[in-house]
Amino acid sequence: MLEYSNLSEKEKIEIKTLKRGECLMFVGDEHILTKIESSDYEKEIIE
Repeated sequence: MLEYSNLSEKEKIEIKTLKRGECLMFVGDEHILTKIESSDYEKEIIE
């Protein structure tokens, strides 16, 4: 198991429950829980 000493206990739990398109981004000292979704146009191209 990997150790992440700079994550809070809440972040460690959130990482384990992330779904497709969700991520924890590191921006400087900030940790931001993010969901990435495609636009209708991008979905159209993919399908």
